[in-house]
Amino acid sequence: MSYMLPHLHNGWQVDQAILSEEDRVVVIRFGHDWDPTCMKMDEVLYSIAEKVAPVAIGQRAQILGC
Repeated sequence: MSYMLPHLHNGWQVDQAILSEEDRVVVIRFGHDWDPTCMKMDEVLYSIAEKVAPVAIGQRAQILGC
């Protein structure tokens, strides 16, 4: 389900995602899209996205070079 969450492609986008949200918590899942643990976290974040939308937004950022 990682494809269902917004994807931040670089550090600038991570910064902008945090700085542009004034009223909600920004939850960023840092990891690899192919990692089973990250895939499970993406499923959880996607499943609660609608419930927490008034107070939080979930996004993902790929870790490169690890």
